[in-house]
Amino acid sequence: MPAKKRVKSQTTKTAKPRQRRTREEGKQLLLEAAQNLLLTTDPNELGIREIGALAGVHHRFVAEWFGGKVGLFRAVHDARTQKISELVATTTNLGDRGGETLESIRHEIVLVNWLIQHGSHFEDIEDAFPALRAAKKMFTETFMLSAEDAEKSAHTIGAIVVADAMLRPHLKSQFSPIELIVNHLQSKIQTKK
Repeated sequence: MPAKKRVKSQTTKTAKPRQRRTREEGKQLLLEAAQNLLLTTDPNELGIREIGALAGVHHRFVAEWFGGKVGLFRAVHDARTQKISELVATTTNLGDRGGETLESIRHEIVLVNWLIQHGSHFEDIEDAFPALRAAKKMFTETFMLSAEDAEKSAHTIGAIVVADAMLRPHLKSQFSPIELIVNHLQSKIQTKK
């Protein structure tokens, strides 16, 4: 009886071919995925596997390219600061644009707090929140405050927004941050007259 010939299986795996990317392309994809996910997810609840899956980049590159989750989130913070500073600098009302400016600032505060808790270091408050520089500029140009009053107002409003970002998940406040900010600015303008 003749030996049976083995027939190669006609079924082959149909795995998607991996797309080759440069290191910079992969880093950018991870950064963008983390930025997008952090808009809706608390940093504590966000894992690198989830970020890698959204980016289409293996999660091991988070450690290799950013030094880990903290390094990636610090890169997100650094990338966001320019956008937030531009939003603050071009606004006349922190409640405008459907609250986008204030909500962006709130997300950044939550992220900065998480970074500090996980060992990231900032030189000073303006290093942690560069939007304060833009706020000072807005207060001097839009509200005609002196440089000193503009700096104090920026820090006061920063404190209001920080308190709101930290307490909102746990406590209900009688006043919205916008109401507190408007009240502060109205009192500043009235005392100036």
